[in-house]
Amino acid sequence: MYDSKKLYASLKELHVIDEMQLDEAFKKAQLQQLSLGDVLLDENLISDEDLGKMTAETLNVPFIHLANIEIPK
Repeated sequence: MYDSKKLYASLKELHVIDEMQLDEAFKKAQLQQLSLGDVLLDENLISDEDLGKMTAETLNVPFIHLANIEIPK
């Protein structure tokens, strides 16, 4: 899993989310012991795909959108 602090820093640096909303979401995540990503998704501040891309970037791994991959039967 990713580190909420690293995700927070990346989102803040890239100005992907309003800074005040990001700060509030980060505080809520810490208080409720949730991941920042979960709070951002629950509050519709980021899409699942964008969160996946940011997480992949934070972890230095490629992002693969599985909906575009055909799985053989």
